[in-house]
Amino acid sequence: AHMLLSPAHQVLPGGVIRIPLLGARSEKRAAKNLLNEDIEKYRHAIEFDATNVSAHRFLGDAYMKEGRCEEAIIEYQAAIRLNPNYANAFGNRGNVYSAIGVHYRAIRDDDNATRRQPTLANAFVNRRIVYDHQPH
Repeated sequence: AHMLLSPAHQVLPGGVIRIPLLGARSEKRAAKNLLNEDIEKYRHAIEFDATNVSAHRFLGDAYMKEGRCEEAIIEYQAAIRLNPNYANAFGNRGNVYSAIGVHYRAIRDDDNATRRQPTLANAFVNRRIVYDHQPH
C-alpha cells in the first residue's frame, strides 16, 4: 500500500517519513477549529436529546476551554439537574467558579463532588488550591 504524501513531507533513508510540524499559529488555529467542532457536536447531541447528561457536561468543558465561563456554568448546571450525583459536573463547575473568583461556590462544588465520588482526586486538589488562594 502506498501512502499519499503532501509536498511538505519527506521520505528519509529507511522509509522514515518526516512530517513538518505546524507553526505555533497553525497549531492554535487547528486546536480552535477542533474545539469549535466539538461545541457543534455537543450542541447537536443536546438538540437531539436534551436529557443527554454527558453532552451537557462535555459542552461545559468545551466552553470552559474557550473561556466562556457563564455558558460553561449553564451546561454544568443542566448536567447536575439531570443527574444530581454527577461528581465530575460538580467538580468542573467548581473549576469555573474558581477561575472567575467565586471561591465559596468553587469550594461548595468541590465538596459536593467529593461527597458523591470520594476517589475524585481532582476535586480535592482543586479545593486545596482555592483554599490556598483565599485571603487569610
